Amino acid sequence: MQGGIPKNLDWDNTKYFTEFLKIFHEVIKSVSGSLLVTSSQYFHEICKILRVFKASCGSRDPLLGSMAERMKLKYDKYKLSFVNFSFEKLYDKDNADFLGA
Repeated sequence: MQGGIPKNLDWDNTKYFTEFLKIFHEVIKSVSGSLLVTSSQYFHEICKILRVFKASCGSRDPLLGSMAERMKLKYDKYKLSFVNFSFEKLYDKDNADFLGA
């Protein structure tokens, strides 16, 4: 939007981004709103986010697609860091290095 009254395309973009971001809001509420989050619930929420990334990265909307791709790269980096951290806590160094490679 370049200023002025929003056009139909602006409203369409707002709708797509709202739907895209709503999933993250729901996941955050689900995980942080509970005193007891099970590993299966956490895994289910992680899969939900990955499905959203997969669907959005191939979006016909280039703005949404590029944003989803950048977010997925950061998400994958964070997830990999968490996996490596977990392996280091659970296994000896050689096995952790092997599993995290």
